[in-house]
Amino acid sequence: MNRLAKLALGAGLALTMGALAPRAASADVQLNALFMKQAAYSEDDIRNMTTAFEQANPGIKVNLEFVAYEALHDKIVAAQGAGGSGYDVVLYDVIWPAEFAKHGFVLDVTSRIPDSETAQIFDGAWSTVTYDGKRWGMPWILDTKYLFYNKDMLKRAGIAAPPKTWDELTAQAKILKDKGIVQYPIVWSWAQAEALICDYATLVAAYKGSFFNGDKPAFDQDGALKAMQYMNDSLRDGLTNPNSREYLEEDVRRVFSNGDAAFALNWTYMYSMANDPKESKVAG
Repeated sequence: MNRLAKLALGAGLALTMGALAPRAASADVQLNALFMKQAAYSEDDIRNMTTAFEQANPGIKVNLEFVAYEALHDKIVAAQGAGGSGYDVVLYDVIWPAEFAKHGFVLDVTSRIPDSETAQIFDGAWSTVTYDGKRWGMPWILDTKYLFYNKDMLKRAGIAAPPKTWDELTAQAKILKDKGIVQYPIVWSWAQAEALICDYATLVAAYKGSFFNGDKPAFDQDGALKAMQYMNDSLRDGLTNPNSREYLEEDVRRVFSNGDAAFALNWTYMYSMANDPKESKVAG
């Protein structure tokens, strides 16, 4: 398992307790790996990496499974609850290490990580896999949301360059709407889920707000309030697709890829899919 640990942990995954489960005697080793669909890679990337790993390690077969983010946590928990042999390697979010470590879902891999690898990764990334002074995986995807824009729509509206500020986004969206190029220029993922929190946190930072004032919530103050006002105004003025209030990231991707939005805030994964003619009407 040491070679697998180095590959898997050199990505951003964790070894589960299933990695230690007894296996039927066989010349081949079957490993089960769980990934997320909407991450900063394409499924082809993972399949190519897996093929390269299998070629370098004859006798090991890796079975891949991809699920939506909303299903990822419960899939991992259910697999461990079913006997701990469901998955050998899992991708998990930065908010889960404490829970998974407390319940024995993932392995402590602190001793498997050499100092030479530690030095190549900045401290903030290590904090995403650390709990109780131990490391329960390796940081891999430090993704962020990007503002995607439709170049053709901007060109037709006479807009020379994409927006550099949130106020410019509003102004350009109004031009696109007034010229009838698209009914709702902006689409967001504002469903009551992590998706909404990510978009809101981005705007709070832009308006130099904070979530707390001391130990008290500050959502109704300063930049945090301005962020909510920005969101509300965008809906009120018909610049944001009203369905954004129920949308998750995949909904945003589909709307943008269908040509029904000029702007979208989404994770890196949307770039390749929006440029894939099999997935998108706006490829290119």
